[in-house]
Amino acid sequence: MEIHIGKAPSRPGLSSMQTLYSESAGRFVVTVNPERKEAFEKLFEFMPVACVGVIKEAPRFKVQRGIGELIIDEDVSDLKKAWNSRFGGLI
Repeated sequence: MEIHIGKAPSRPGLSSMQTLYSESAGRFVVTVNPERKEAFEKLFEFMPVACVGVIKEAPRFKVQRGIGELIIDEDVSDLKKAWNSRFGGLI
């Protein structure tokens, strides 16, 4: 997956981390078949909506803000291991 958070609807002036981790009521991420992109966008044409990324075959999770500003670049299997592990024995 490759995500470009600079395309996400948000308030001006937010840092990359604020954009990534801020929460607002009703915000959610969906995946849409590219063949259905126009139909999906038409359903939400009066709302702040944006295509912020694409699903890729490469086993990497990448998040960038601007050109050359790569924030996250991780192997998906490493992320899955971390997600399935305990927090340093805290749990």
